[in-house]
Amino acid sequence: MSFAINKIPASKNLKYFLITFSIYFVFQFLTASIADYINPDLTKASHKFDSLSSEFIMVIIVAPIVETIIFQYLIIETCLNLKLPALFCMILSALLFGASHFYNPVYAAVLTVVGFILAYYYMSLRHQGNINKIVLVIALHALANMIAFFEKNFLI
Repeated sequence: MSFAINKIPASKNLKYFLITFSIYFVFQFLTASIADYINPDLTKASHKFDSLSSEFIMVIIVAPIVETIIFQYLIIETCLNLKLPALFCMILSALLFGASHFYNPVYAAVLTVVGFILAYYYMSLRHQGNINKIVLVIALHALANMIAFFEKNFLI
Protein backbone atom coordinates (compact mmCIF):
# COMPACT_ATOMS: atom_id res chain seq x y z
CA MET A 1 0.00 0.00 0.00
CA SER A 2 1.33 3.40 -0.97
CA PHE A 3 0.54 6.84 0.39
CA ALA A 4 0.49 9.56 -2.26
CA ILE A 5 2.39 12.74 -1.56
CA ASN A 6 1.74 15.50 -4.04
CA LYS A 7 4.93 17.27 -5.05
CA ILE A 8 4.46 21.01 -5.03
CA PRO A 9 6.00 22.68 -8.10
CA ALA A 10 8.27 25.58 -7.08
CA SER A 11 6.21 27.89 -9.29
CA LYS A 12 3.18 27.21 -7.06
CA ASN A 13 4.83 27.58 -3.65
CA LEU A 14 2.79 30.66 -2.69
CA LYS A 15 -0.50 29.06 -3.70
CA TYR A 16 0.20 25.89 -1.73
CA PHE A 17 1.60 27.81 1.22
CA LEU A 18 -1.70 29.68 1.46
CA ILE A 19 -3.75 26.50 1.01
CA THR A 20 -1.75 24.64 3.66
CA PHE A 21 -1.93 27.59 6.03
CA SER A 22 -5.70 27.77 5.53
CA ILE A 23 -6.07 24.09 6.39
CA TYR A 24 -3.81 24.53 9.43
CA PHE A 25 -5.63 27.66 10.58
CA VAL A 26 -9.17 26.30 10.09
CA PHE A 27 -8.26 23.08 11.91
CA GLN A 28 -6.74 24.92 14.86
CA PHE A 29 -9.57 27.46 14.99
CA LEU A 30 -12.27 24.77 14.99
CA THR A 31 -10.57 22.54 17.54
CA ALA A 32 -9.74 25.51 19.79
CA SER A 33 -13.33 26.76 19.60
CA ILE A 34 -14.74 23.36 20.52
CA ALA A 35 -12.19 22.84 23.30
CA ASP A 36 -12.78 26.37 24.67
CA TYR A 37 -16.51 25.65 24.77
CA ILE A 38 -15.92 22.44 26.73
CA ASN A 39 -13.12 23.73 28.98
CA PRO A 40 -10.97 26.83 28.25
CA ASP A 41 -7.95 25.24 29.96
CA LEU A 42 -7.75 22.59 27.25
CA THR A 43 -6.25 25.04 24.75
CA LYS A 44 -3.76 26.70 27.06
CA ALA A 45 -0.04 26.02 26.92
CA SER A 46 1.60 26.10 30.32
CA HIS A 47 4.69 28.12 29.39
CA LYS A 48 5.30 31.23 31.40
CA PHE A 49 7.51 33.90 29.86
CA ASP A 50 9.34 36.75 31.58
CA SER A 51 8.10 39.31 29.09
CA LEU A 52 6.04 39.74 25.96
CA SER A 53 9.21 40.23 23.91
CA SER A 54 10.76 36.98 25.16
CA GLU A 55 7.51 35.15 24.38
CA PHE A 56 7.46 36.68 20.89
CA ILE A 57 11.04 35.59 20.19
CA MET A 58 10.53 32.06 21.52
CA VAL A 59 7.12 31.40 19.98
CA ILE A 60 7.50 33.08 16.59
CA ILE A 61 11.21 32.77 15.86
CA VAL A 62 12.95 30.10 17.93
CA ALA A 63 10.25 27.41 18.21
CA PRO A 64 9.42 27.22 14.48
CA ILE A 65 13.10 26.98 13.56
CA VAL A 66 14.06 24.42 16.19
CA GLU A 67 10.89 22.34 15.81
CA THR A 68 11.14 22.25 12.01
CA ILE A 69 14.75 21.11 12.18
CA ILE A 70 13.96 18.43 14.76
CA PHE A 71 10.50 17.18 13.83
CA GLN A 72 10.44 17.59 10.09
CA TYR A 73 14.05 17.62 8.89
CA LEU A 74 15.90 15.31 11.29
CA ILE A 75 13.16 12.80 12.05
CA ILE A 76 11.74 12.51 8.54
CA GLU A 77 15.10 12.48 6.77
CA THR A 78 16.52 9.92 9.22
CA CYS A 79 13.50 7.65 8.75
CA LEU A 80 13.69 7.99 4.97
CA ASN A 81 17.42 7.22 5.02
CA LEU A 82 16.53 4.05 6.93
CA LYS A 83 14.21 3.21 3.99
CA LEU A 84 11.08 3.47 6.13
CA PRO A 85 7.80 4.26 4.34
CA ALA A 86 6.98 7.97 3.94
CA LEU A 87 3.66 7.63 5.75
CA PHE A 88 5.40 6.05 8.75
CA CYS A 89 7.96 8.88 8.76
CA MET A 90 5.21 11.52 8.76
CA ILE A 91 3.20 9.76 11.48
CA LEU A 92 6.28 9.39 13.68
CA SER A 93 7.14 13.05 13.13
CA ALA A 94 3.58 14.07 14.01
CA LEU A 95 3.40 11.89 17.12
CA LEU A 96 6.69 13.25 18.44
CA PHE A 97 5.62 16.82 17.61
CA GLY A 98 2.38 16.28 19.55
CA ALA A 99 4.19 14.64 22.46
CA SER A 100 6.56 17.60 22.71
CA HIS A 101 3.48 19.80 23.25
CA PHE A 102 1.93 17.62 25.96
CA TYR A 103 0.41 20.27 28.22
CA ASN A 104 -2.74 18.12 28.38
CA PRO A 105 -4.06 15.22 26.27
CA VAL A 106 -6.38 17.37 24.13
CA TYR A 107 -3.67 19.91 23.33
CA ALA A 108 -1.24 17.12 22.43
CA ALA A 109 -3.81 15.44 20.17
CA VAL A 110 -4.52 18.68 18.32
CA LEU A 111 -0.80 19.37 17.92
CA THR A 112 -0.26 15.82 16.65
CA VAL A 113 -2.60 16.61 13.75
CA VAL A 114 -0.81 19.93 13.25
CA GLY A 115 2.46 17.98 13.24
CA PHE A 116 1.06 15.78 10.48
CA ILE A 117 0.07 18.84 8.44
CA LEU A 118 3.62 20.20 8.80
CA ALA A 119 5.15 16.80 7.97
CA TYR A 120 3.00 16.39 4.86
CA TYR A 121 3.84 19.93 3.72
CA TYR A 122 7.54 19.20 4.28
CA MET A 123 7.30 15.99 2.24
CA SER A 124 5.45 17.86 -0.53
CA LEU A 125 8.37 20.31 -0.74
CA ARG A 126 11.16 17.77 -0.25
CA HIS A 127 12.00 17.44 -3.94
CA GLN A 128 12.72 21.21 -4.10
CA GLY A 129 15.83 20.90 -1.92
CA ASN A 130 16.79 21.81 1.63
CA ILE A 131 16.21 25.56 1.46
CA ASN A 132 12.60 25.51 0.27
CA LYS A 133 11.45 22.54 2.32
CA ILE A 134 12.88 23.94 5.55
CA VAL A 135 12.27 27.68 5.07
CA LEU A 136 8.66 27.28 3.91
CA VAL A 137 7.76 24.93 6.77
CA ILE A 138 9.38 27.34 9.25
CA ALA A 139 7.43 30.23 7.70
CA LEU A 140 4.14 28.31 7.91
CA HIS A 141 4.78 27.36 11.53
CA ALA A 142 5.88 30.91 12.44
CA LEU A 143 2.82 32.48 10.82
CA ALA A 144 0.47 30.15 12.70
CA ASN A 145 2.33 30.81 15.96
CA MET A 146 2.21 34.57 15.31
CA ILE A 147 -1.56 34.51 14.94
CA ALA A 148 -1.86 32.46 18.14
CA PHE A 149 0.52 34.88 19.93
CA PHE A 150 -1.51 37.94 18.96
CA GLU A 151 -4.81 36.23 19.73
CA LYS A 152 -3.54 35.17 23.17
CA ASN A 153 -1.94 38.48 24.11
CA PHE A 154 -4.02 41.17 22.43
CA LEU A 155 -7.55 39.87 21.82
CA ILE A 156 -10.15 39.50 24.51
